[in-house]
Amino acid sequence: MNKLCIRSYIKTRWLLGLTAAQIHDELTAAYGQGVVSYSTAAHWMDRFPSGRESGAWPLCDIVLGDESWFYHRKIKSKQESKAWVAKEESASTEVRRQVPSETSINAMYYRDECLKDLVKMLHKKRPLSTTNHIKLHHDNAQPHMNDIVVNYLQEEKINVMAHPPYSLDLAPSDFWLFNCLKRTLDTYPNTTSLANTLSKELNSLPIQEYQKTFQKWTERMKLCIEHRGDYFEHLL
Repeated sequence: MNKLCIRSYIKTRWLLGLTAAQIHDELTAAYGQGVVSYSTAAHWMDRFPSGRESGAWPLCDIVLGDESWFYHRKIKSKQESKAWVAKEESASTEVRRQVPSETSINAMYYRDECLKDLVKMLHKKRPLSTTNHIKLHHDNAQPHMNDIVVNYLQEEKINVMAHPPYSLDLAPSDFWLFNCLKRTLDTYPNTTSLANTLSKELNSLPIQEYQKTFQKWTERMKLCIEHRGDYFEHLL
């Protein structure tokens, strides 16, 4: 019995309300041990509700990521920092960060502090499929393209979506989330209070905002494809 027939049978019995254990027992009784494992049957059943068995990319299989700096003190946006100056005057400079090199975001930091936590969360949220079928969308920043990160993602079987070099604000974290969070921030005495505030703000964002943002993301992806990866943000 080939895989297509097995999967069709599993889907039919799933539509009739049978559990993975019941379907596995039926197949084993009919075709013997080894025809299909319980984990495979359960995995396929986990994919049926969203149509993932057809090869489509449901949003639940796509992870969007990036990193940004958040400060203990309130930092003005670029728009807020603009000021008129006379011809003979020099433009003022605002120091935005003074970070020791050992705390900068490099490939090892991105892998150990970001991606490994992501993988743990995927295993927790998706105990059957874990990182299978996950597509990660992050930009072409140097840490993301380093062999340390590339090899780790390959080991975890996470596919990386291609990102064009001229569309820097393609991911929702860049064109929406980070700016949304930073608008609400004030000055904080330490990292813990800042992190707690960010967590609270993230949890308070309504699901409708995420849905609208993902719609905008798909629109941006389409524009990016239509313009062959060239700059398109001026069309939005």
